Amino acid sequence: MRLDPDVVEVPGPAVVVEILSPGTRRTDLVDKLVGDFEVPGVMQYLSVDAGRALVLHHRRGEGVIETRICPEGVLRLDPPGLTLAVADLLAEP
Repeated sequence: MRLDPDVVEVPGPAVVVEILSPGTRRTDLVDKLVGDFEVPGVMQYLSVDAGRALVLHHRRGEGVIETRICPEGVLRLDPPGLTLAVADLLAEP
């Protein structure tokens, strides 16, 4: 499905990417994470922390949410079948 480049919300997402902000860090890491995983189709959740140069990769597992701290390397998001380099997520626009 091709989306308009200005879209900020996709109906029925499988992956959520949250850019952490110093002022809303707790809300981003707790409340939004929990709320977004209440959506049944969300399988992967990435918390991008540019200030610490890392990505927190949260993945829906069998009755649990698994979390990995990724300062580098490649993330394989399956489903939906995406591969992303951590460096690309941390790169300045």
